[in-house]
Amino acid sequence: MNVNLPELFCLTEVSAMTKLARSTLNDIQNPKSPRFDSTFPEKVKLSLRAVRYSRKDVINWLESRKVSSLKSKEVTK
Repeated sequence: MNVNLPELFCLTEVSAMTKLARSTLNDIQNPKSPRFDSTFPEKVKLSLRAVRYSRKDVINWLESRKVSSLKSKEVTK
């Protein structure tokens, strides 16, 4: 494990890592949005207003998106 990376990311860091806009990330987490993704990592609530996301969970979510994207490309061939 790389000890230089923090274990928890704020939304801005998740946005930079995923290359998704903060508004898109908010939509992904909103069950009323057509972009809602129930597999997106849950927030870790640190205080009333501060939330973070587990680095490991975000990386796993990204990896799962890559796998599902590759599978869908195979099906369309």
